[in-house]
Amino acid sequence: MKKLISVFAIALFLSIPLAANADYVGTATMALSAGGDAVGGDLLLYYGTVTSSSFGYYYSGGIFCISSGAMQSTEDLAFNTITSYNGTFKSDTGGLHVITPNFITLSEAAWIADKWITTLGSSSDAHREAAQLAIWAVLGMTLANGPAINYLGVIPGAQTLYDDAIAYNTSNGNYTTSNWYAAYNAQDYLTPVPEPGILILLGIAMSAIGMASWKIRKI
Repeated sequence: MKKLISVFAIALFLSIPLAANADYVGTATMALSAGGDAVGGDLLLYYGTVTSSSFGYYYSGGIFCISSGAMQSTEDLAFNTITSYNGTFKSDTGGLHVITPNFITLSEAAWIADKWITTLGSSSDAHREAAQLAIWAVLGMTLANGPAINYLGVIPGAQTLYDDAIAYNTSNGNYTTSNWYAAYNAQDYLTPVPEPGILILLGIAMSAIGMASWKIRKI
């Protein structure tokens, strides 16, 4: 019976959104790759696949780069919520990674990460490239051949996303979202938070497995 209760406790935990109220969430090892057209000497499409994590995180797909560090093929990234944080983040080695810039501009990047598909009308690679460039521009990043803001006119849609993100934050205050983690290490990324519905299904599945195994042992 105790084991059955434990299974239900795990299922309940998995049904709760991982981005709750904490800043630092945990670490995950991600296999990383980049591709797409180069702008200013930098690539605009980034992909990550979680191979393991300390907090039950799983994901495989597109992510957004938010730093100019050197990308590694595999990184142990420290995951943090970005709903209101402004200060320092824990690194995977237990040290501190100073967030640059602050939450104001990170919130603009989060707005773009949330709104690029509805704003541009599709999730195509071309529109994802526009979103990546706009994110770099609002973060004030300098690319290999100059500031990211100078390249907004090169990728269709990038200027629109940039302008809308600035306008939203100026008119409505800093944008908050629980849909993205900020993952930090050698190079930093915005990485999606799993949908609560998916977590609930996973929790139910674990409960079913636990109940089945309990019944088998009882028989």
